[in-house]
Amino acid sequence: MVPAMASLPERIRAVLPRAGWLDIATRDGLERELGSCGFTAIEVTEAEAVLTAPTPRAMWAAMRENPVTGPLFMQCSDDELAVVEREVLTSFESLAGGPDRPVRFEASCHFAVARRG
Repeated sequence: MVPAMASLPERIRAVLPRAGWLDIATRDGLERELGSCGFTAIEVTEAEAVLTAPTPRAMWAAMRENPVTGPLFMQCSDDELAVVEREVLTSFESLAGGPDRPVRFEASCHFAVARRG
């Protein structure tokens, strides 16, 4: 689980809808989802993507402004948000090799073309 989501208070996590985007984050998951919706002749192309933030704190700031994660963080009390921030920064700093180093996130992006019917 993503550190930000894992560190949210249970009262917030309990009411989150299923993480639909996580279900389709893999080639197989995307193909399964499209197939369950009646699509056929599904072709999935994979591309590698890299997101680099100048520091872990810069990435945290971007997450606070993000239209998906920002509203979740706004539901936290000050104490709860401090816990989430520390967990996220600890994870990102470990990934970056320090608090003042660039943090790099690698991901696979999947693009699909399919027929309906």
